[in-house]
Amino acid sequence: MMKNKQRFSDEQIRLMESIFESETRLEARKKLQVARELGLQPQQVAIWFKNRRARLKSKQMEKDYMRLRDKYDNLASRFESLKKEKQCLISQMEKLSAETHGGNKAGKVGFEAGAEPVFQQAAMEDNNGVFSLEEIMNMEDNNVRETLRIWFR
Repeated sequence: MMKNKQRFSDEQIRLMESIFESETRLEARKKLQVARELGLQPQQVAIWFKNRRARLKSKQMEKDYMRLRDKYDNLASRFESLKKEKQCLISQMEKLSAETHGGNKAGKVGFEAGAEPVFQQAAMEDNNGVFSLEEIMNMEDNNVRETLRIWFR
């Protein structure tokens, strides 16, 4: 059994919207007053306010979702950019290491066919200690940049 859905007049909606801006929940006395002013049942006013709060919450969730999605997209893009930068820095380190140590001596990175890089005694010194190329490849991006900055200044 379906009830007839009564539409509110523009004036009724305008008044309830203006009240909603200052108070999203009505006390019983205020609800009765608004209902009398608009010629509605108190239950109709209560339901309108309940539905309006639900719409407000839904819009807020949508805004929050869009903001979070934008932040995620920016972070994902930045992450991919940093991964590429890290690979570029590692390639530069390998090239510099090969030029510095020449041939297949310590510090050079070799590759087995179809396998991960094989790290030989790849060690470089800075003022703070010794790092193998394997350790450098496992470092966070900021640590790699800082280590390179120290080594190659």
